[in-house]
Amino acid sequence: MLFPWYAALFALPIFLTWLLAAHRANSKTLMISFLCCLAPFLVQLPVTVLGAVGYQQFSPTFIQGARTRLYAKIARELSKQLPDKTLLSSEVGALGYYYQGRVIDAAGVTGSGALKYHPMSIPDQRAHGLLGAIPVGFVEEASPDIIVSYDIFDQALINSEAASNYKITFHPILLASDLRKLKGKANMWGAKSLHIMYKLDDVSQSVPRK
Repeated sequence: MLFPWYAALFALPIFLTWLLAAHRANSKTLMISFLCCLAPFLVQLPVTVLGAVGYQQFSPTFIQGARTRLYAKIARELSKQLPDKTLLSSEVGALGYYYQGRVIDAAGVTGSGALKYHPMSIPDQRAHGLLGAIPVGFVEEASPDIIVSYDIFDQALINSEAASNYKITFHPILLASDLRKLKGKANMWGAKSLHIMYKLDDVSQSVPRK
């Protein structure tokens, strides 16, 4: 699994080596091929600069940052309401950092427990192969108190019998401030809502009503 922010770690050394080789060999072919490969990165430079100087909504990575901000807010709130429970998600970065209780990774990136349930079938369990969806079998095995997931990741879970054990609440896909910056046009793999599911026992009874 390769996230976009890792690209600079290998792209920069490759491009610098390429440029140095073209310069030392005095090769027009190497230099032209270098510029052709660099062109796609240069095209994104203006919007990247706009994002860096304050117009964040123009940044190519704005959606990723906005998603992280939402997860962080949810984790902080859950830490105040339900600090000693188990939380399951297929995206555990910000949730794992800010939530005080135990966090379970349903994608199998930070732990191996979920790996036996992957890969999930397409399209009945997930829309396509790039989505780190939540396996129903792993939810039944782990029996988490709380599940946090975008609708595109819990497609199989919502339609399963296991979902009947949870109270499901629906939330916007981003914070209101970020949605305003995008003028309500947030495109995140087709997600329509974020779900927070509370186990139907003392956990769901502890959730403050809004």
